[in-house]
Amino acid sequence: MQKFHGDLKDLFALSRKTDAVFSVTGPLQTVLTLASFLLILLYGSQRLQLARA
Repeated sequence: MQKFHGDLKDLFALSRKTDAVFSVTGPLQTVLTLASFLLILLYGSQRLQLARA
């Protein structure tokens, strides 16, 4: 077990760094996804209004 202690410590440190990165990029990705979805909806509704006129 002592042999793997250093490897486990390194893996845990990498996991913590990954969590720190995704704690920033996760909400950013959510905001960008929602904004793009809203943009598509607005663009589609505008095209429908122009098609009716």
